[in-house]
Amino acid sequence: MAEPNRAFYVTLVLVISLSVIAIDSLIPAIPLMIEAYGADPGLGQLTVGLYLGGYALGQIPVGLAADRFGRLPILYAGMILFTLASLATVLAPTMEVLLVARFLQGLAGTVGPVLARAIARDTHSGIRLAHIMAVLVTALAAGAMVAPIFGTVLVQLIGWQAPLVLNVLVGVVTLVLMVLYLPETHTPQRDLHPWQQCKTSLGRFLETPQAVWGTLLVGATFFAYFSIATGLGSVLVDYYGFSPNLVGWGFAFAVAFYMASAQSGRFLVRRFDKLRLIYWGSIFYGLAVLIGAAALFNVSRGNPLPLFWMGLTIVVYLLGMGLIFANASAITLDPIPDIAGFGASLLGTVQMGLGTLGATLTAVFYQHSPTSLLGVMVTGALMSFGLIIVQRRRRFVLADT
Repeated sequence: MAEPNRAFYVTLVLVISLSVIAIDSLIPAIPLMIEAYGADPGLGQLTVGLYLGGYALGQIPVGLAADRFGRLPILYAGMILFTLASLATVLAPTMEVLLVARFLQGLAGTVGPVLARAIARDTHSGIRLAHIMAVLVTALAAGAMVAPIFGTVLVQLIGWQAPLVLNVLVGVVTLVLMVLYLPETHTPQRDLHPWQQCKTSLGRFLETPQAVWGTLLVGATFFAYFSIATGLGSVLVDYYGFSPNLVGWGFAFAVAFYMASAQSGRFLVRRFDKLRLIYWGSIFYGLAVLIGAAALFNVSRGNPLPLFWMGLTIVVYLLGMGLIFANASAITLDPIPDIAGFGASLLGTVQMGLGTLGATLTAVFYQHSPTSLLGVMVTGALMSFGLIIVQRRRRFVLADT
């Protein structure tokens, strides 16, 4: 294929941002949605939970199908289903119908991150792959920062259904851009029976230490990150007395450091190899462990934790994450171009699986204090730091990857 142009990258950014927009923009509308339907408040959280459930279930099938039939047929099918499911959420007569539509929306939304990563690997390798991954990670960070605020503004100006309509518009615009600017980047591989393809792809992945290590590093990173995404709002309101209207801004402030770090990594990777940037990121992770452990010790002695102390722990961690996430993703996919779809789906499955575990532990052990958030975040940072130490000792990933 020809050298990708700017429109190609814009389309890829929109594709990978689907789920961030679909989840984060709706959160401010949940209380009003519950009121409008007269539903149980607990059902409101299911609008996120069922989306994530469909998102998790679709990863592996989407990756395998994209390797077998090509990227575009699967991407078009997923985007059409996403748009129709989004329309169903707008027209849903009951909360139950809306929840079913959200599950289908999440199932279809899987095509975004899986195939954006696979297409990035189809068209780039080495330093260029790390560069495009940094662009995609920066876009995700920007989406996570802007979507809740934009959703809040839409709800205040138009009403609680506005974020649902936004998802329909995003689906339509993405489909149009795909038709205009996104070519097929992968030759279909239909030689093997689907079950044999699955076994062969899994074996190929597991026998590639670089891919396994990068996937585990991304998973450990998101184990910690989801503790922030899940627990920060509650801690700001319950422990520090923030107004709920300011929570989105607090999260945006934290994510801005992640986005800045990812953006700097985009330029640094042109001068330094991916592993070097990961090593630098591990320094921030190590500092986050030390600062966070000291904060936990302070709280355990019955002392109040200053907001600056907790904020510093989170910011330092996110600075490290900005350098590590994109480069670990690139390291995972670089050596397996023949199964990039499956590799991207397995990467996403581990990322979401460990992330969900971190979020669950944060919620289960939450006691109206920063303890569970900091405990899970420090644990995830320590896991990541340990994986990087293991790699440095065994040297199973070459520095020129």
